[in-house]
Amino acid sequence: MPTPVGHILAGVAVGQAANWNRPLLANPWRDMALFAVISVLGDLDFLPGILAGQHDLYHHGVTHSLGAAVAMGLAMAMIGWPRGRAWRWGLTGFLVYFAHAALDAVGQDTSFPYGVPLWWPLSDEYVIADWAFFLDVRRTPFGWPVLRHNLVAVALEIAVLGPPAALIAWRRLRRARRQ
Repeated sequence: MPTPVGHILAGVAVGQAANWNRPLLANPWRDMALFAVISVLGDLDFLPGILAGQHDLYHHGVTHSLGAAVAMGLAMAMIGWPRGRAWRWGLTGFLVYFAHAALDAVGQDTSFPYGVPLWWPLSDEYVIADWAFFLDVRRTPFGWPVLRHNLVAVALEIAVLGPPAALIAWRRLRRARRQ
């Protein structure tokens, strides 16, 4: 499964692309911060597991699904409603959040349950690609081999997701300066 760096880069790229012409908030920088936050919210399911002493106990559950993305879209639509832009806010929230689950479905997963319930509530089946495009995040035993593996995982994510995120952000920032 991708690291938070990969999720943030994907979320920023998807969110910026979905709002090409106008920022949701006052400027594109604030948008990027919002997209970064939304893009990592799916991993909050780590918290109950950490409190229980097993970090993966609840990870890769329904927070990594279509249903959770729809819920995020609805929450964002409610925030956008008073601004008269409920559809834009809702669609952006859905797309940025769903990008997290989709990335996890094409990442290497070395802990049970393997994959994510991508299509929940339509299906309880866990989905994982036959090939792993992104590396997993290793947590134990902590030492140089684990750190090296995680640094390689982050480098791959930056190499693959960084250029599109940077290009889209650059174009939007350039466009905002012209207006």
